[in-house]
Amino acid sequence: MLKFLNRQKKGTTFKKKVDQFWHWFEDNQQQIRKALLANKPTSVSEDTLKNIDKIMPGLSWCYGPGQEEDSFTFTLSPEANRSFQFLTAFWYDSAPAIPGWTFYAARQPARDPSKFTISIGEKSYSIAEIWLVLVINEEDQKIDISAWHPHFSELDDNARYQILFLWLDEVLGENGTEQWIGQVDFSTEKFAEAIPLLEMKEHLDSITQQYGWEKPSPENCYSFYEISSELGDFPRSDTLRGNTCHMQLVNEFMEFGGDLPDLLSGSHADFVYVQFPASFLNTGEEIQLRDLIEQKINKALNDDESGHSIGSASGTEYVYLDFIIFDGQQSIEAMLEGMKECQLPEGSSINYWAAEKKEVFKI
Repeated sequence: MLKFLNRQKKGTTFKKKVDQFWHWFEDNQQQIRKALLANKPTSVSEDTLKNIDKIMPGLSWCYGPGQEEDSFTFTLSPEANRSFQFLTAFWYDSAPAIPGWTFYAARQPARDPSKFTISIGEKSYSIAEIWLVLVINEEDQKIDISAWHPHFSELDDNARYQILFLWLDEVLGENGTEQWIGQVDFSTEKFAEAIPLLEMKEHLDSITQQYGWEKPSPENCYSFYEISSELGDFPRSDTLRGNTCHMQLVNEFMEFGGDLPDLLSGSHADFVYVQFPASFLNTGEEIQLRDLIEQKINKALNDDESGHSIGSASGTEYVYLDFIIFDGQQSIEAMLEGMKECQLPEGSSINYWAAEKKEVFKI
């Protein structure tokens, strides 16, 4: 039987904070629209920042013009933080339909990035002056680039990378940069085959069409991994192989020997995983049965609109099913109900990835 269902449903959760934001936005969107139409965005900036910080400090946001006359966009950006992409995606999926407004969970390509410049000290660096040599990486389905700018030699590597990726986001959008750009280096000369960065979008569209490359959004893009060496003695250290749409989470957990800091600290969302004995799965049917259990728990979370699966792994002793949850106690209870329906053995548990969160929930 479940040992956990009588606990009070209390406290702040990410889902509650997102709901509160959208209530605030709906109540104030006409006032925001008037300020933007009057070209006075600063008059609503402070209130917007306050309400975004209630969701998660560190997220970036901006208002912009929409496609239709007198329409506007609102963008919430994870700022290239892989963990935060799941948060902005949930925020976007929770958005109400509001006439005259379009919402985005990542920065979109700029309508006209050609005049975009970045100033560092007294120097200005123009996007129009940067050229790229493109190398097609068929195995990874990405484009490796070598970048040249007449004044990049004056900057250290950190500044060059920062400027380049800001410009790539302006041309490709935040998700486009993550999905399609592979290895990056810098050249000391402009080669004949180089193209202007401002033409990158057209070349990328041509390449992806030519090779038939298609990719889902980053939070739905999965990678397969195998672990061939002994990791030590810590949670999940028996892992042999798995799949995930958050490879950084897996890598850092293993690198920290299970002592992983909370990658979602301050959000009131959590990365968790279900653990149950590998012996529970019939020999020869391990993958099919694991997938069915994952689907059942995922459905329980989806029905509750409080989380979703992000991967799974198999080990010598245990099977692991990975999730992100947005509604705290309510999400945990939905998962426990799903586990019970799957008739997982007593002692099967839900565990936090973050080492500082010690609580374990068992059936």
